[in-house]
Amino acid sequence: MPNRMPHDPSKPGVAEAVRRGLAYELLARALAYPDPGAIESIRDVAGLVLTLDSEGIVSRLAREFIERPRTDLEAEYIELFTLATSPDCPTYESAYVCTDINQQTSVMADVAGFYRAFGLELGQGLRPDDISLELEFMGFLCRKEAYAIEHMGKPRVLQARRNQRVFVSEHLGRWGETLGHLIAAHAHSASPYEALGTALAAWLESERVLAGVLDAAVVSSPAMPFPDQRRDVGPDNAALISVEQILETR
Repeated sequence: MPNRMPHDPSKPGVAEAVRRGLAYELLARALAYPDPGAIESIRDVAGLVLTLDSEGIVSRLAREFIERPRTDLEAEYIELFTLATSPDCPTYESAYVCTDINQQTSVMADVAGFYRAFGLELGQGLRPDDISLELEFMGFLCRKEAYAIEHMGKPRVLQARRNQRVFVSEHLGRWGETLGHLIAAHAHSASPYEALGTALAAWLESERVLAGVLDAAVVSSPAMPFPDQRRDVGPDNAALISVEQILETR
């Protein structure tokens, strides 16, 4: 597991950028299929989140995923995201902002273009517009900001923040909150996934405020009219690119 906090937290702005990056990473990993390896990774990131912030909504989510048995998480994940129920809370952007297949292709290509611009490559068979990947990418941009604060000067810091603002405005901020509300509505009451949905919606709303994109065209529900707004689940189909695969480019 790579070291996610190789930065100097005493430098103004660094600790906040690292904290935000870890919050994005925890949300991303919590939305992946909870196989044993994923659970180990979630708990690793959750522990780091708690070292930086013990009170926020993402920290409360971290405790939920540290404390719950994997079998409980797996059972509810399958119930939420199997073929029987996933149309209620599809986990990819184009289901929310597109009404036909051609539009889906365009959205996925645009998201993948963001990744390629930073030298990041998708794992085989993964949708670029999956919520886990978009969250991981924002975590990566936050770490880029921390690095820029430490080593690259104000112009590069402003550029890093501008990149975040554009991605939130054009992609993640348009639909992620709605997915969070849907997950919270369909999850079991007082379960980790209800907490996850609530945290996702609240976090992305706060990030839109931070980025100054309150006028982003947030969608209120999925737009795709056909019933295959879903993904297969299982250890071989988890829609998460690992930090080792995609997010270690500096």
